[in-house]
Amino acid sequence: QSLSDFYLATTWTPALVYGLLIVLLVLRPSGLAPGAGGEDSSPSARDAVTVLHRGVKRPWVRWLWVLALVLGVLYPVAQPHLDVARQSTFTVVMIFIMLALGLTVLLGFAGLLDLGYAISFGIGGYTAAMLTDPYGKLHAALGITGQIDFVFILLAAAAAAGVFGLLNAVLTFRMRADYLAIVTLAYGLIIRQLLVIFSDVTGGNQGISGIPPPVLLGFQLESPTARYYLALALVTLTAVATQRLIQSRAGRAFVAMGEDELAAASSG
Repeated sequence: QSLSDFYLATTWTPALVYGLLIVLLVLRPSGLAPGAGGEDSSPSARDAVTVLHRGVKRPWVRWLWVLALVLGVLYPVAQPHLDVARQSTFTVVMIFIMLALGLTVLLGFAGLLDLGYAISFGIGGYTAAMLTDPYGKLHAALGITGQIDFVFILLAAAAAAGVFGLLNAVLTFRMRADYLAIVTLAYGLIIRQLLVIFSDVTGGNQGISGIPPPVLLGFQLESPTARYYLALALVTLTAVATQRLIQSRAGRAFVAMGEDELAAASSG
């Protein structure tokens, strides 16, 4: 830390220190203490806190979801008469609902305590913001003029977040227990520090502002109502995809791994 402060810059020090921590734990994924190289095979060993999934078969639950969707569709119509929170507030709420759905799969079903999970969310958000801004540096670097359709922006943001997730998985593949949480937390703090360091691109602590409305299939979503319905559609698709995933073979494997990884591996 002292060498980094002296020879480089204090803004780089946290990223370098956390990077060193990750390297050490990649080399010794079960800890640095003597004799800690073996796997913990005790029955009480768990990778993370797991929220157990219990399938609800009662028919009224499905109708409750249908009612919630109908209320979500009708809300912009009734909002001027109800004098409740603005549509933009609910749009942000729905964005965080999508974040929570992803965390439900990762922690609630697979039982993986990834403390850097929100960084994937941030990387996707920054990618979408920089691609949406037609006057941003990314457009200038790529030689793009005009706005990009939101469908391509959504795919690019998902791909950028996915690349980060893949790199995160490669580094933490052999880690267990608290070390998994430590490395993912350090990894997230590194990315956060880099976003602050490259403030000329990311806006630093202030973020990226002045982003124009997105363009979807040639139509610019200028009104809050249009963006509200876009977020509602994405939340619905994410919820359906999550439900289908958990009911699939891979989803059942996630649940089994979250319950007991050793037993899941023994079952093939």
